Amino acid sequence: MSSKSFVLLRKLLKVHSISSCRLFSSSAVYRASKRHYDLLVVGGGAGGMSVAATKFKGISSVGLMDGAQKHYYQPLWTLVGAGVKEFAETERRMKDIIPPGVDWIPDAAETFDPEKCIVKTAKGAAIGYKYLVIATGMQLDYNKVDGLVNALENSPKVCSNYSPVYVHKTFPCIENFKEGNAIFTFPNSPVKCAGAPQKIMYLTEWQFKKMGKREKASFKFFSPLPVIFACKKYAQTLDKICADRNLRCYFKRNLIKVDSDKNMATFQNIDDPKDVKSHEYEMLHVSPPMGPVNVMMNAGTLVNKAGFLTVNKETLQHTRYPNIFGIGDCTDVPTSKTAAAAAAQAGHLRKNLSAMIEGKPLGSLYDGYTSCPLTTGYEEVVMAEFDFELQPKETFPFDQSVPRKSMYLIKKDWLPKIYWDKMLKNGSFSPVYPNPWSADQRRFAEILRIMESEGFDFKWEDHSKEVFASIRKIRSDHAFADVTLHSGGRNFVAHKVLLAASSRFFEDLLAGLPANKCNVLVLTDVRPEILRALLDFIYEGESSVGNNLLEDFLTAAKKLQIRGLHSFDARKSRKRKTSGHLRGSTQENDDDEVVSPGRETAENTPVNSTNASESNKPKSMVLGPSVSPTTEEIDTESCVQVKVETGEGKEFDDASAEWVEEETCADGEYCEEGNEQEEYIVDLENSDMKIPPEVSRKFVSSVPRTMPSICRESNFDISVPSHHSTCAEFYLSFRTVLNTVMEGLPFIEGRSSSGEDVLPRL
Repeated sequence: MSSKSFVLLRKLLKVHSISSCRLFSSSAVYRASKRHYDLLVVGGGAGGMSVAATKFKGISSVGLMDGAQKHYYQPLWTLVGAGVKEFAETERRMKDIIPPGVDWIPDAAETFDPEKCIVKTAKGAAIGYKYLVIATGMQLDYNKVDGLVNALENSPKVCSNYSPVYVHKTFPCIENFKEGNAIFTFPNSPVKCAGAPQKIMYLTEWQFKKMGKREKASFKFFSPLPVIFACKKYAQTLDKICADRNLRCYFKRNLIKVDSDKNMATFQNIDDPKDVKSHEYEMLHVSPPMGPVNVMMNAGTLVNKAGFLTVNKETLQHTRYPNIFGIGDCTDVPTSKTAAAAAAQAGHLRKNLSAMIEGKPLGSLYDGYTSCPLTTGYEEVVMAEFDFELQPKETFPFDQSVPRKSMYLIKKDWLPKIYWDKMLKNGSFSPVYPNPWSADQRRFAEILRIMESEGFDFKWEDHSKEVFASIRKIRSDHAFADVTLHSGGRNFVAHKVLLAASSRFFEDLLAGLPANKCNVLVLTDVRPEILRALLDFIYEGESSVGNNLLEDFLTAAKKLQIRGLHSFDARKSRKRKTSGHLRGSTQENDDDEVVSPGRETAENTPVNSTNASESNKPKSMVLGPSVSPTTEEIDTESCVQVKVETGEGKEFDDASAEWVEEETCADGEYCEEGNEQEEYIVDLENSDMKIPPEVSRKFVSSVPRTMPSICRESNFDISVPSHHSTCAEFYLSFRTVLNTVMEGLPFIEGRSSSGEDVLPRL
């Protein structure tokens, strides 16, 4: 397609957001019939795709040969197997990720002819090149373990994270584990990501703990290597983790057979081949033997005896053919085969290939950098980074041998995004930061340190002030009120949550009432002015009480067990200590005034009236044991009624508590919010709620220190500083204080909870 045609197509379709990658991908397959490229890349894995995405001076045509239809980000398969990530996050269609300007040849390489600079494909095409980059990776060989393929195909107890076909089996194996051995293996061959065989062991152990079956599992890790990890610094951490978690390691042991019918795995001693032992398993995760792909095994002078491409380990140039370079798992470079290694190699290969194209010496030397994020549990990773000499080559300015949450987040979320968006698209990502660190890099490291914390602490400095200001406004607006207190013909709207928080009496009482009802509580022996003062105290933390009302105020506070004014014992359980009957009712009159007990009007008739039909019998809910009532019946219209009948000396017993439902009113009335309004008569005089003794009463107040100033006061301002902030708690006999004020009797000194004198003797 000519450039003019391309521009015309965009104008006609008016699709200016279509990526050039997609358009070139479509033309790439069409142009694949081309027989010669300046640069031919064989293999579309991490390394090959990164090189193909690079723009080289002097290179006008680039071909990428790979017969696969899907591209996978394999480092995430460990988390997929552990049930942490979804498989769909690890795959893309090959045609969707081909770099712009690159021809995709959807065919596999069959043979190499380095003398003639030709690669023949499986479909018979012969593709010529000027420069060749080989990035064929490695292949899995499950057939090298006797019975393994059959076990993977037919047994639900055998799995492997290394294959896109079998990785889906791993998490079901974890979920279905019952009891026994959980065995994990390391292959006796070169391996892609040497940490992966043990990563899944750590994640499985975490999942078993989460599922509550860790104690039923015996973990065993078998490896043909003499140590758990090649780099000593990180091996020390992993050895300690295995010892602490009781994960048994068997070194110099190689898996040679799997019998899925008997659930037996057989291992051979590397040093003594005659030493063969079998182990029963409930779960078996196998990391299969791996090696070069078939085309490399027959590549002749390109490869060594094992089938790996022979290159200079520093420049990545072929040792015999200078126009050929290698990258990634297919080479004989003596470092761990990981995506991180391929990313680091790509940077050096680009520079050296550019130098060769320009006729310059190859000066960019790869030092063997590789990285293995060792997932040692949920949200913790040991970020292992090292070089040819197995010396740590760490990116971040802290000890990376320590398992860290920040490293886990980098592995799980950050590295996949960089892989898809950077490395494959333009090949520009290099995982190693230079030393010394720049200011931006140091800021990034500080962010990682913050990520190490278990969480974040947020503090609202003016919380008490702002919240109580809101509470005052809500109260003044009568907003969100869900309970009405009735006293002496007056109604006071309130909020259950604040009543329960401020009074143990209300807490116990309201706990037994329906939460979705609009309730009315009739207080039979609390005067309206006293009730208002108590509500002021509950909502504000302070209240101004006249001299003539002080004793009644404190008496009501005692009966209602208002916190801050009345002592109470800290309960060791949530059991209610009230007993008696609760009978629910709905009622309101024309003036929105709740009818008090014993009051009859023209509109109201007694509940027990003979005129009440059987269909209008009240619905009752009985809470607690059956006892004889000690209060009068409420004289109201026929509707659902609630009455608190306590029974002298009785205490609620959870074992004998029961709910009894009787008949329901034919018609019920509702409060303004649309909720059913229920009336509860609370008889404080006859209530058997246990009141703690008068002595050792908890009372917090700003008490004047001189008798004359107390006697001159006509009003008493009672406040509780702890209602808004922490303060000392004084244990006083309030009756003694009251006698001092009213009768001039000697004033006994108070003591704090620590026993220290807090008030002088007057």
